[in-house]
Amino acid sequence: MSRGSGQYQVQRVIGSNVVMVQGDRNGKEYVIIGKGIGFAVKGTGIIEVDDPRIEKINKLI
Repeated sequence: MSRGSGQYQVQRVIGSNVVMVQGDRNGKEYVIIGKGIGFAVKGTGIIEVDDPRIEKINKLI
């Protein structure tokens, strides 16, 4: 399952399995859930859109 190309800029690490990010193209905020997605990610880290650890992406409105 491919989500395209791009990156998410990490805004806040909520836990080792949950991070809040901002999309690079549209600037919208998302919550990403995935096993170990927030582990060892700095507060200003980058997550690739096609990262295999991503299980769910929720858009914040």
